[in-house]
Amino acid sequence: MVERFVLIRIVKDNSYTRKYLYKFYHKIIAMELSKSSLAILISVVVIASIIIIPTNSIFSKHDVDIGIDDLNDFKLGKDKSHFRILKGLEKKYDEMVLDKVEMVHSLSSFDTDLISQLPGINPDVVTYRDKILIVYEHVGEYKNITMQYSRDHGRTWSDALFSRGPELFNYPFERSNQTDPDIAIKPNGYAICVFESDDNNSRLYMLEFPDITDSSSWKVSWIDLYYLEGKLYSYRISNLHDLAIDIADNNRILIAGVGDITNLSSGITLHQAPVIFYSNDGGDKFTIIFSEDTPYRNLQKTSVSFDVGAFVTYQIANEGILCLYFPDGDFDKDWEEFDLEDRDLTRYRNPSVYTWESNVVIILESISYNNSDIAYFYSQDLGSNWSPGTIDVACSSENEKYPCIIYQQDKFMISFEKDGNLYITNSTDFETWSDPEKVNEMDGSIYPYFGFSEFGNEYGIVWSEIEEDIPVVKFSDMRKEADENEDYVDLRITGNITFKSSGERIVKNMKNVLSIEIENTGSIDSDSFLVTAYIKYKNKERLNPIAVKNVGGLKKGERVEVNLTLFYPSLRDVVKALVSFVNVDSIVIKVDSDDSIAEKDESNNNITIDVSYGTFFPKLVWVEDMILRIVEGRNLNSESVEELVVNMLSDELS
Repeated sequence: MVERFVLIRIVKDNSYTRKYLYKFYHKIIAMELSKSSLAILISVVVIASIIIIPTNSIFSKHDVDIGIDDLNDFKLGKDKSHFRILKGLEKKYDEMVLDKVEMVHSLSSFDTDLISQLPGINPDVVTYRDKILIVYEHVGEYKNITMQYSRDHGRTWSDALFSRGPELFNYPFERSNQTDPDIAIKPNGYAICVFESDDNNSRLYMLEFPDITDSSSWKVSWIDLYYLEGKLYSYRISNLHDLAIDIADNNRILIAGVGDITNLSSGITLHQAPVIFYSNDGGDKFTIIFSEDTPYRNLQKTSVSFDVGAFVTYQIANEGILCLYFPDGDFDKDWEEFDLEDRDLTRYRNPSVYTWESNVVIILESISYNNSDIAYFYSQDLGSNWSPGTIDVACSSENEKYPCIIYQQDKFMISFEKDGNLYITNSTDFETWSDPEKVNEMDGSIYPYFGFSEFGNEYGIVWSEIEEDIPVVKFSDMRKEADENEDYVDLRITGNITFKSSGERIVKNMKNVLSIEIENTGSIDSDSFLVTAYIKYKNKERLNPIAVKNVGGLKKGERVEVNLTLFYPSLRDVVKALVSFVNVDSIVIKVDSDDSIAEKDESNNNITIDVSYGTFFPKLVWVEDMILRIVEGRNLNSESVEELVVNMLSDELS
């Protein structure tokens, strides 16, 4: 059958993207797995006859454990038709108007590793250096997506906030339910959250966080899916639910979920079918992909992972699991399929997918004889071949459920629930796993629902548990590499950063001093160290040092304000700055810039601040364009340009 495509484009106003790039090489990549070259044929019968899982695979000893002995369980490359690629819809947004949730648990002080939050369920978390943003579902008069952030690895937290919704629609979230958030973050700290809303079931809503700890930058955005007009047919997508999001390293976004797809031309509706959204430019343009004749219905519990390839997993109600994927990240092609049907003695539930480079792991529950264990399917060739295995330390006579996987702190980490508790196990090679460690303090307190725990991208984990008969969200930063009794220094930049004037102004409102706050969160005093500020230009990678200061050491727990003079308030230095700051893009601050201090955690020593010419010269923004025109129009050295600037600004520089 000839496949027909409808092309429509979705446009978004702004944002950036990139996913945290995990660079690691492990024994897992060297495992002896299937080397078969699978020909993707139209006939499922022919496909089943040529897919082979070798008995000499490292995973073959687990085949019986998870019930994989029927080749018909592997279904790759089914015959597909009527695929739609819909592009061209405009994405809109409003500045986020926030309200506070009435606090129930005090947030003034916490244990370092375990933090009580408001009553809530379905938590998710992103981390960015020492910053944390948690989103979760809070139940009041209506269900709301509630947000709290921390600037100090979770020691203190903001008020609990929720969005009132877009002003354009008269703040609909005040009278509707928002549930089931899923959040991802870019390496520059820009996070995006998707969620379900019964305000309008034909809108894809998103919460966007350009700075996860600056609520003034937050916004709510949406894509209208009520009427999608293509070249041949018109569609409506509604009842979106079970949404999940991931952000790749090369400016791409993947959102997947389940929805009802109505062909307005024929009047036919597909219920609870897979729907995929993607952007290859950081969210400026989106595309929707779905199939009008997909055999899959009643999908739920979506998870996504996006690196070289794009992978989406679902649970098929009570029938098994499904993975839809684009092996090379090319969304103009049809998706590939890998599904695992329930068997007489084995059922498969709660899948979660994780990818890196050409490797993919689908971790799931394998339930046999009413006992649930944690199993997985692994591919090192972007889904062409799959091999099964189990996590031995999560296979016992007790039920291990709800697995979640990430690569974090130089190792794989898997969380799961057992006997009402949250456990974590880790491995550096995906072969040998540590003894599971219980995370929650109150025994048997884990709240029983899917998605009970989620990892932060750099560190930390959130979950929901029962405390005083109420489900509450909790967080642990999990950074326990160093022995608790070991003495260490840990210098960090807090969130208090400002640009100000030295007071001796040669130009009105000039900002020539960068003020930052530095803290030693370690257990011992630090020796002296350097703090250096660098300037970065647009479309340039090189960092140019412009200011340095020596700090004569910090006692444990001490905070100090460090003022870096970027240029001095003399005529000569101001004019040089007016010339040298043209095309400025950002300021990079490095604490212990010569790496003279041995620290427990050096990931919080650097910070990048987006700036513009007006950051330093708010009254002379026009000078930047003038200098650019001078430089472009004449072949002058920097001294000649500075002399021209002095002559042109003789009144200002007096």
